[in-house]
Amino acid sequence: MDFKAIHERFKDDDSPSVEGQIRWLQKQGFAQHQIEQAMIATYSAIERGEFTPQNGFELDQYLLNEAKKIRTEELTLMIKRMEDFVANIKKQAIDEYKAQQAKPWYKRLFGKK
Repeated sequence: MDFKAIHERFKDDDSPSVEGQIRWLQKQGFAQHQIEQAMIATYSAIERGEFTPQNGFELDQYLLNEAKKIRTEELTLMIKRMEDFVANIKKQAIDEYKAQQAKPWYKRLFGKK
């Protein structure tokens, strides 16, 4: 996909180049893979006709919203994985505690304390 060719159709005097958009998103704190996914999603939407920006500003804002959406999805997935990890650790700790608290078989059999 040629981002520059698509970008040329919608840019105005004040809008940055494709490289400028990438630098701008990097300054916003997005990782490179998030920027690439957002660029692909944005310019694919333009090619499919789902989004038609009137100027460079609308294009930049749509790109920013796509990047935010991608980052939010990633972070939500990370949080879910961490919650699952913590739940697994808690379950293991409880199981180990219960195993330590169980009486040995000979004490249960003979009733000794």
